[in-house]
Amino acid sequence: YIFMQIYGWYHWVYGDKERKSLPVSRLSHQQSRLWGLVAVVGTAGWGYFMINNTDASFPYADAFIVVLSLIAQWFLARKILESWVLWIIVDVVAVYVYFSKELYPTSILYIVFFFLAIKGLLEWKTSFKKQAPVPGHVA
Repeated sequence: YIFMQIYGWYHWVYGDKERKSLPVSRLSHQQSRLWGLVAVVGTAGWGYFMINNTDASFPYADAFIVVLSLIAQWFLARKILESWVLWIIVDVVAVYVYFSKELYPTSILYIVFFFLAIKGLLEWKTSFKKQAPVPGHVA
C-alpha cells in the first residue's frame, strides 16, 4: 500500500499536465464494469491461492478484502469518488470477518474506518459537485 500512497500523494499535489492538483472524478459505466471484473477475478484467484497455500478460515472473504482494498487504494490515489464506496464495502466485510475470528480490537478499528469512509464519501461528493467540469478528464 505504501507505494500507492506515495503515488497518490504525488498525483494529488501535482495532478497532470493541465492542472496543478487532481480533481475528484467518477468512473464511467464501462470503467465500473471493468474494475468489477478485476475484483471478481482477483478475488477468485487470490482466494484459490489462499485455500491451497494457507490455513485461512475465510480465504475468499480475506481475498475479497485484499483485492478490494488494493483497488480502493488505487482509486483513492487517483481521487476517484468510488474509492470511498469500496472502502465502505471493505470495512463491512472486514468487521464481519474479524469479529467472527474474535479479533475484537481489529473489528472496532474497521468500524472506525467505516465511519471515516462515509465522511470521505460525503466530502468528496460535495467537492465533486462544486468543481467545474474538466473537459476530457478520464479517471
